[in-house]
Amino acid sequence: MLAQPIIAVLGELNAGKSSVVASFLSSAGQARLPRGEESAQGTHRFVYWVPSDWLANPAQKSSLLQLLAAVHGDRFEFLSEDREQAAEQYRSGRDHLDLLQVPLIAADPALNELGAALLDCP
Repeated sequence: MLAQPIIAVLGELNAGKSSVVASFLSSAGQARLPRGEESAQGTHRFVYWVPSDWLANPAQKSSLLQLLAAVHGDRFEFLSEDREQAAEQYRSGRDHLDLLQVPLIAADPALNELGAALLDCP
């Protein structure tokens, strides 16, 4: 399993969880993370923001995917690089509860220095 931590950011709806996560991301990562004050704009999927190095390293990527499979099952999706599509993925669990169990994985180079992943929870 992974030797580095995954830090879960939990809280009430519209409490600022995604804003906390965004504060650790690069500007490109922040652009892919939608934020809003309405329920429909919020996070409705589990989103694992991981250091880019984790996905570039085959052993770390394998460990991450094994951990996610143990927690969520064998399905996962990568968060789109396209801002609009990423926002849709973030919201998709609201109207399709079956997607709530399918985590999103997003890599960001700013997390390489942190050496930890952040889990943006619904």
